[in-house]
Amino acid sequence: MCRLSRYRRAGKIAPALKGSSLSADQIADLLTKGDDGKKPPHKKAMSGLSADDAKAVAAFVKTLK
Repeated sequence: MCRLSRYRRAGKIAPALKGSSLSADQIADLLTKGDDGKKPPHKKAMSGLSADDAKAVAAFVKTLK
């Protein structure tokens, strides 16, 4: 069994990105601005990530099934 699968089932890592209820714009905003209402590491924006890169990542995440 894959170690990652075991940790994910135990709730010890972040949830899967596939099937996210956030829109692509919300994902891009979370990546570039962070969210003070969330727990670390989501409180802070990702350093070194441009707005265009964040949009590309968000668009990719939305394609995951």
